[in-house]
Amino acid sequence: MRLLLSSLLLIASATCAAQYATSAISLRDRDSPPTAYGLEIVRAERWQPDESPAAGPADTDNRLAIDSIANYRARIKAMEIEQGPYATGLPEALTGLAHNYREIGDFDGAVRSFKRAVHLTRIERGPYSRDQLPLLESLRESLFAADRLRELDGLQEYIYRVHREVLEPGDPELHAATRDYIAWHRSAYLRELGNEEERLQTLDKLFESRLSDLRQRDAPPHSLLEPLTDSLKLTYLLGDMSAERLDAFSVQFGRSPLLPHPAMYASAAGESPRQRLRQINYRKGLRLAGELAEAAGEDPETHARALVARGDWYRWHNKRHSARRSYREAYAALGGSEAGEALRRELFASPTELPANRVYRPDIQLEKREPRGRARVRYTVSRNGHPKDLEILEMTPEEDRGARIVLTRLLHAMAFRPRLEDGEPVKTESVEREYVFFDER
Repeated sequence: MRLLLSSLLLIASATCAAQYATSAISLRDRDSPPTAYGLEIVRAERWQPDESPAAGPADTDNRLAIDSIANYRARIKAMEIEQGPYATGLPEALTGLAHNYREIGDFDGAVRSFKRAVHLTRIERGPYSRDQLPLLESLRESLFAADRLRELDGLQEYIYRVHREVLEPGDPELHAATRDYIAWHRSAYLRELGNEEERLQTLDKLFESRLSDLRQRDAPPHSLLEPLTDSLKLTYLLGDMSAERLDAFSVQFGRSPLLPHPAMYASAAGESPRQRLRQINYRKGLRLAGELAEAAGEDPETHARALVARGDWYRWHNKRHSARRSYREAYAALGGSEAGEALRRELFASPTELPANRVYRPDIQLEKREPRGRARVRYTVSRNGHPKDLEILEMTPEEDRGARIVLTRLLHAMAFRPRLEDGEPVKTESVEREYVFFDER
């Protein structure tokens, strides 16, 4: 089972917890969260197999690149003899050498040359300069091609720091760098590259900082949509923890600017630490979903999507009545226009696997994952979004009993946004879909 975890470290006194009364919100405790659609199982038509060839020398004639490497190495040696190890022009020569190493598939050689070019550029122009950015991007690509992901993980932090130092807030290039940074950490988290707890905390702080900065600058509400959406997606990961992994953590409850009001984490008698954490995370997601709906403003399509996001959060936590209410509101908000009707069909014409926000689908494929199997199945989705009456129509490998067990478990634990007719959730029978599925993580 995947080790997706949450560490919500809070530091407050018992007086603070007693000061606030709390109304209990009942969340049905499960042995495990719903199936992580997009990570453990995905619709076959939306799965893109990794068919990229293994890194290595190109098939084309490499003689020109090999000759260039010899010329660059001779030129670099001459410069060092004449001017020393910090000779003017060395970063440019090393960059040319590195690009030629990449041309012949020697990514380790490219990494060595790019690293030295970055080092010399830092010495010559300071620790943070725009001149580093193209070099760092090339170094990042080379580390990725060489499958040196641990080193790349550390480099990502430095690349983002350089962008923040040399670019002004609001710069589109800084925004793109921020999106890359978020995509990396989320993908590395799903890949279980290490430091999972720290990654979630890093992203949580980043999103909260962005929201705080925008609010202090009285930014227009629509500018809050992206960080609020990011934060809401993160709550799916924060709440997706295993009981086994939770036992390894010492959880303290108290005050934190990253988490809800103390009234929201005062625990009820008999609650386990896991139940309390789920309560905290549920309420935080609910708050973010509410703020997302407020930030959406009067645009009906944006507002409807925010209401659907809130309904999906309710549904993820088995709050079926609240989920249906949100879905009804979203459906009603889309009436009266052709575009609204089109979005209605997109959102509600058929049952939708949750989460539908792609939070479990890595933006960066850090590994080649081989599916455990592929299957065409038929089932019913209830008006509450639960799969029933499951039939496996076809499956490969056909005789793999273990794969059949994995598939059945994943499908039974799946959560759906139900189909709506005239604004009301309805049961959908004989849903036939094809899935690719993986071993549970």
